[in-house]
Amino acid sequence: MSSSSSGSPLRWGPNDGPYPITGIVQYLEHGKPIPVRREIDEWYSSGKAEDKLQHTGLTTILGIHGLPWAPWLDGSSAPTDPKQRKNYCTHNTILFPTWHRPYLLCFEQLVFAHMENFVKVGHENQEWPPEMTPQLEEAIKTWRLPYWDQGLLRKDPGDEKRKYHFPMICQREVIEIPGLLPQTGLVSPPGASESSEDLLRNPMYKFRFPGGKTMAELNCPYQVRNEDGTIRYDYNPTKATSRWAISATGTAWIEGENNYQHVVPELEEHMWYENRDDDDNPIPIEKQYLKTLAEAMSRLILPGYLDEYETYSSAQFLDQSKPIENLSIEDVHNNLHGWIGGIGHMSNIPTSAFDPIFWIHHANYDRLLALWQQTHPGKWIKDTYGGDHEYEYENGNWSIPRHTVVDGKTLLMPFYHWVDGELKPFDSLAVEGFAKYGYTYPLIDREWEVPYDESRRKEDIKKITAAVNEAYGTIRATLQKQVESVEPGAGREIRGLDPVLDSIEEDVAGDINDYIVNVIFDRYANQGGGYIIHILLGESSELNGRINLQGKAIAAGTVIALGNGLLPDGPEGSEAEGAGGCENCAKQKAGKILSTGQILLSKSILDQIVPNHDFPQIHRLNQVRDITEFLKENLHWKVTDFGGNILDINGDDFKDLKISAAIGKMIYYHDVTRPPKFGHYDIVTDITEHKPLGLSAHEVGSYYSV
Repeated sequence: MSSSSSGSPLRWGPNDGPYPITGIVQYLEHGKPIPVRREIDEWYSSGKAEDKLQHTGLTTILGIHGLPWAPWLDGSSAPTDPKQRKNYCTHNTILFPTWHRPYLLCFEQLVFAHMENFVKVGHENQEWPPEMTPQLEEAIKTWRLPYWDQGLLRKDPGDEKRKYHFPMICQREVIEIPGLLPQTGLVSPPGASESSEDLLRNPMYKFRFPGGKTMAELNCPYQVRNEDGTIRYDYNPTKATSRWAISATGTAWIEGENNYQHVVPELEEHMWYENRDDDDNPIPIEKQYLKTLAEAMSRLILPGYLDEYETYSSAQFLDQSKPIENLSIEDVHNNLHGWIGGIGHMSNIPTSAFDPIFWIHHANYDRLLALWQQTHPGKWIKDTYGGDHEYEYENGNWSIPRHTVVDGKTLLMPFYHWVDGELKPFDSLAVEGFAKYGYTYPLIDREWEVPYDESRRKEDIKKITAAVNEAYGTIRATLQKQVESVEPGAGREIRGLDPVLDSIEEDVAGDINDYIVNVIFDRYANQGGGYIIHILLGESSELNGRINLQGKAIAAGTVIALGNGLLPDGPEGSEAEGAGGCENCAKQKAGKILSTGQILLSKSILDQIVPNHDFPQIHRLNQVRDITEFLKENLHWKVTDFGGNILDINGDDFKDLKISAAIGKMIYYHDVTRPPKFGHYDIVTDITEHKPLGLSAHEVGSYYSV
């Protein structure tokens, strides 16, 4: 596999040249099914202890995503200015999903190599009963990196309500691997008794930095500062990763605090750190099950909503886009980083890859991309965009020259693969066909070395559509229960429909209005330390500087600007001054490159307004006039930092924030194999103008195609 002097991928060093990424292909047989990456809970619950046997120390590739801003085995030179920090960041560009594909492959391949080595050495040293070795070897052959399907709604035993779930393996500080003997050398948790040799520290619970060192000692300094230079969140002394820390101080923060129990409520209710009393305890209010995340995942997969790669792939704001195009795979991905991390490492791009959940999180977004590819043939990134400056990477990054118009041929550094016997960098065209790297996903059947049969496409799309409608189609499911109250054609007196939607079709189960809120924002505001835009329905108040919904309002959704390393400690006089490391981030800030996010309101309206006796006049989504009037009075927004503290949006820092509302049409069908149809989304400025940073009528043409 390698030309390395060491001959082992586990001992690859800077003198060995680029690391070849092949995928896990050595055990595949011609014409046989390619192993799938499995959903993490399904994998963990499989009952095969050998599947779970991982012991890796793959700290070297974690920093590719962010800190410590250093080259990685690609032969590139460090910046000539020792103070100039750069990285490989492709966030907020159309390369976002394609760059992460070889990154995942690299991680998956190295984990696999460690697993093989672990079994080989363990067998030689008689570290377990010899009859276990063949089982372990067979399990390794079909192992692939699992993914966490965050939008999947499942029923708990004895509960009829479908809910989101946090991965079981990430909830346990210790895990049990039956059959291991003490000489295995895996680390048992502190205080473990002699009878607990089967237990070991769970690497998925939190990542402990090697040698008990801090981030600062590992040359990964990171601090989030306030405008006056004081420290808001200090990651430098941390020795392990945190999720939903109570605060960024104290022993718990340094040793790694994991309050994972906050994640599922965040997926469901988007409440962040709000509704807390003086002692920081949650104030009980009636629980909401919005399920907007599942609906967003449906729209990220099925045809009819986001059908062009360029808008699907990136949260970067493009002038004159359509209202529905403010949703993207990167937008939803960003929210998940924040919802998982809270005050923690996952909420900041420079530190997020240190949290082990990063990998199963990103595997899910690679899965969504793969499903989108399957349902959108011929829609991949273009090999060239010519002089189209919409996709110009104005200042580039470590490997992409300034003013490059990025396209399918732009190199995805620092990742290399074999091309006709020669090691060459990946590009986005190379990663379109993911099956050649030895993996696939459920619903996407592939055989090794067998080209995809296009005659299967139509039936495969039907299979995917049925599964997506059943798993994620929350609006469809709700409307099925209320279909009797939806009058065909209602609302059409307000606005004409797209001709496709006007046509008379058989099997139509519902023809309803769809409501969305769009957010255009500067992801580098708030000193680059990250912030949350909360979209609220109903009146809220403030309590201890945080949002208090009082049981009278709901958090319909959030748009999250992740922390990105723009710190006021950059090299003086350099282009990255104030960047704290991520030069791409600094240059996007200087160039006023904005980002977009989208909140799907229809489910919230269905769940909260339609059955609410406070609004008896509203009983279906097609009452455009009534719902518009309701939103004029009740749609609000607030901005907080990651600690839930309300920020002032009236100053220059948030002057680029712009919030708008749009109404379109959605048709869904009785036949579960048919995707919904969406069309004719119009900006409705009556809802947002006269509100702080709300879009007004005279501004529409500056942002959207009209």
